[in-house]
Amino acid sequence: MRLIERYQKLRAPEFQGGFEPLVANKWKEDVSTLLELIGVDPVQRQRLASISLKGDARMWYKAHFSTEEMLTATWAEFEARFDSYFISSAAKAGKEAELISLEQGELSVSEYESRFVGLCYFTGMFSDPVRQARMFEKGLRTRIRQLVISQRFPTLREVADAALALEQDIARGKEAATKAGQAAEKGKGKRPFAAVQGAAAPVRAAPPAGGQAQRREDPRTCYNCRQVGHISRDCQAPRRGGPGGGGGRGPAQGRGQQQQHQQRAPQPYQQQ
Repeated sequence: MRLIERYQKLRAPEFQGGFEPLVANKWKEDVSTLLELIGVDPVQRQRLASISLKGDARMWYKAHFSTEEMLTATWAEFEARFDSYFISSAAKAGKEAELISLEQGELSVSEYESRFVGLCYFTGMFSDPVRQARMFEKGLRTRIRQLVISQRFPTLREVADAALALEQDIARGKEAATKAGQAAEKGKGKRPFAAVQGAAAPVRAAPPAGGQAQRREDPRTCYNCRQVGHISRDCQAPRRGGPGGGGGRGPAQGRGQQQQHQQRAPQPYQQQ
């Protein structure tokens, strides 16, 4: 009873049966490892392992072992019958074919690696590290394989690490492109913020103290009087003669203007 309690405390995995040879083989390997830790003899190992058989697997055990054999059969006898039923040679051949044609497809790099390693271990194929690395490369997605294959990594671990890094880079690039596309889609057909809100009103300078707004100075210079604030045609000062005087008008032009002015002046009334 103490051995059973100790075995159960180790949370030994259960096997429900079925015809997936990888699952059956993994259960057998895991249970065997626990039994080695406990340190039991071959008969006790078989008896303890049978406790973990559930469902269809339990029915198989009762059908293939008599009551006496359940108490006396060794682990080697149990393993031989177990393999012949759940891990047949036909099933093993099928897994070998699956390994040769295995491709990443829609799997992640981690999922593909796990599947590849499991099949290698189960079938015993590609035991050479370099051969294993090349076969793993062969099944990678085209985009990842093209970037990895030129490196000629010597081990599966190095190939898988490089492929995983590339997969993450590709995923980040797709995410960035998706966000940029969404941002462009949201901004399509919308006017800029400034156009929607309207330009800010011009800021007017505050009037000086006293409440009187200063008159803006006229920067123009009169060519007649040389004063700032008006031009020569509006000048009230007497016209200057000579070249350049009167805003560039010559003496003849100045006299002509005087004559016109005299002609326009009102004449005194003459009694007839």
